Amino acid sequence: MNETIKNRHKSVQDSTTQRHSDADDKLAQLAAKRAKNKGLEDEITKWEDYRNEGSKEHDRIIEQLEYKLAEQNRNTENMVEFILKQIETAKTGKDFFTTVF
Repeated sequence: MNETIKNRHKSVQDSTTQRHSDADDKLAQLAAKRAKNKGLEDEITKWEDYRNEGSKEHDRIIEQLEYKLAEQNRNTENMVEFILKQIETAKTGKDFFTTVF
C-alpha cells in the first residue's frame, strides 16, 4: 500500500509539473499575442493620426505644389509666346531690311 501511495503521489506531482509547464507555455503565448496586438494597436493609432492630421498637412503641401506647377506652366506659356513673337519680329525685320537695301 505504501508503494501505491508513492506511485499516486508521483503521478500527482508529474501532473502538477505538466500543468505548470502547460500554464507557462500558455502565458508565454498570451504575452506574445498581447505584444502583437500592441503593435497592431500602435499601427492603427499611427494611421488614425495620419488620417486626422498628417493627411491634411500633405493636402496643404500638394496644394502648394500644384499652385507652383500651374505658375510654372503659365510662365512657360508666356515664354513660348514671347519667343514666337521675337522670331516673328526678327522675320519681319529681316524682310524689311532686305526690301529697303
